[in-house]
Amino acid sequence: SIALGLNLNLYGKNDLSTLRTINNIAVALKKLGLLKQALVTWNTVYSIAIADKDTDREFIATVCNNISTTCADLGLHSMALEFGHKALDAYKAKGSVKGEALACCNIGGCYSGMGQYQEALDCFDRSEQLFKKLFGEDNPQVAWVLAKKGNLYSGLGDTKKAYQYNKRSLDIYKRFYDAKSVVVANALADFAAVNPNKQEAKAQVDSALTVLISQYGERQLAVADAYYKQAVICEDMEQYAESEKRLQRALLIYNTIIGTRYNSFSAQCYASLSDVELGLNRMDKAVEYMNQAVEINDSVNGDRINLLKLTALHQKAALLLQQKNMAD
Repeated sequence: SIALGLNLNLYGKNDLSTLRTINNIAVALKKLGLLKQALVTWNTVYSIAIADKDTDREFIATVCNNISTTCADLGLHSMALEFGHKALDAYKAKGSVKGEALACCNIGGCYSGMGQYQEALDCFDRSEQLFKKLFGEDNPQVAWVLAKKGNLYSGLGDTKKAYQYNKRSLDIYKRFYDAKSVVVANALADFAAVNPNKQEAKAQVDSALTVLISQYGERQLAVADAYYKQAVICEDMEQYAESEKRLQRALLIYNTIIGTRYNSFSAQCYASLSDVELGLNRMDKAVEYMNQAVEINDSVNGDRINLLKLTALHQKAALLLQQKNMAD
């Protein structure tokens, strides 16, 4: 903020150094969990930068990429995809292979969030090939893409592939980063989600949460994700009360950062809470949570079919069957 004041006085609001400073403020806002404020800031930067034909194309690509990933976090998938492709085009125009690989991976994340899993895998594969061409097999950028692929396969229920990709990703990160770094903590949480040793997995997420919270506090999507993963592990261990507690913490963070509408993360939490309530033999609460999951999912995805919607509809049918509500 101090740098921004100096840049405005020296160069004005349209100078590249001023725009870079505003971009950095948006990065800080996002790390503080203030995603909506960050997105507004990046949109301001983009509007100014795109109006000047002399603005560096790689900087525009960076801003577009930032807008894309933040929109994806907020569940604004169409906008995320639009700016992801804008970033990709700008990186290609600049001749940045690293930028192209980065944009491809983020576009893959957009497709994954929209339930278009084959398109997502195609983008991840392209990104992985480009990063390997630039840096070789053993590199944090490659590890980043491997984790994305592992998480996608985990969501698809292919735990064998998910385990392989997330284990490889974690091993690479450990060779490049300190064990208490945020990067390793996130990778550890991802691996724990597919670790068949549930007791060990639970401890791994505990370790990851300690690091993540110590760095930025609880108001982080990464912290909410870790609570969610730990809740699923507890559910698998039939520790339903513990699972419920962690899901409620994850839900609170998701709703605080993103809001209660158009929030696919919260929809997933409600679906999992429904499963937990079934384990606790609280049928009415299970139905209530599943209805919330379906309602939020429909607000995000409309009529587009995705795994959460299919799972939620199947679960609702099973609940209604137990209630002898045959017509519904």
